[in-house]
Amino acid sequence: MIFRDFKPGRLAASYECAFRELGHEVFQFDAPRAAVQLAWPARSRILHRASIHSLSLRRRWSQQFNRTLVNCCQSAGADGLFISNGKWLMPETVCALKAVIASGLFHARRNASEIT
Repeated sequence: MIFRDFKPGRLAASYECAFRELGHEVFQFDAPRAAVQLAWPARSRILHRASIHSLSLRRRWSQQFNRTLVNCCQSAGADGLFISNGKWLMPETVCALKAVIASGLFHARRNASEIT
């Protein structure tokens, strides 16, 4: 499963093509579409910027979004998850995903040559 924005020309579309060429079945979790589940303060650019360092507010505003990601991974039977930008992922969601996904959870960091 790939977690990211799947608009044409975006990086996630390239990753999707690459994984398919390697013979993997790819499921999409389109983060911008799923972001409509975020609470209204999280969708407000001004409130988002003002609260960007408050983990408790971000956690409260993104609970449904994070639950949906975990449920999608479970229902798709995903063997791995590739995250190219996990802006709204909470630490407890990452732990839950590690428990659900068989082979790995990968995150590509910006301006870094390695994948962790």
